[in-house]
Order: sequence, then C-alpha cells, then structure tokens
Amino acid sequence: MAATRNLKIKLGDDYKHVVTLEDASSNPWDLTGYTGLSHVRLNPKSIAAPEASFTITVTVPLSGILEMEMDSLVTAALNPSKTYYYDLQLTDSLGEKTTILEGTIDVEQDVTH
Repeated sequence: MAATRNLKIKLGDDYKHVVTLEDASSNPWDLTGYTGLSHVRLNPKSIAAPEASFTITVTVPLSGILEMEMDSLVTAALNPSKTYYYDLQLTDSLGEKTTILEGTIDVEQDVTH
C-alpha cells in the first residue's frame, strides 16, 4: 500500500521533494536500477494526458533516497484554485512496478512574481 503525503507547491517556483525509503526494519531500500514516474492529474481516475509530471531522480540508491522535482515553468502552468492528485510509481530492473507514494497537491499563489 502506498504512503500518503499531501504536497503544497508555490505557483511559478521550482519545487523539490526528497523521499527516503526504508523497509519494515528501517533499513534503507536499495534503489539501484530503479526508475520512477509521477504524473499530476485533476482526477486520479482520468486517462487523459497528465496536467504535469515530476522528474524523478534516484540520488543515493544504496540509501533509498530519490528526488521528485518540478521546475518553475511547470508549476507556473498549474491552477491555484484546483486540487491536483499525484502518485509516485517505481519500476525495478526486472520491470516490476510499485506505487509507493500518493496524495494531493495544493498550489498556492506566491506574493512575489
């Protein structure tokens, strides 16, 4: 079952969320050979193209650390009056897919623009 983490993103800002994965014994999850995919949609059941996507980078594989990033051009196109949904799906070197994280995204209007 995926963990839930709701996010807040400032409109037009670069955004980075660091994720550290551990197993049930609190040992780091070895992410060597893993890739990630994370789409953002207005409706989690939608089959239409996503509104946005996070770039997923496994930064420290042996420590189970990855980053979800969205640059300012992508966040600028989001609508602050809407609630978005996302999940994070990892694929191992054998092609097995696991959704590890999900939640909502609230986009906040920034003061300085």
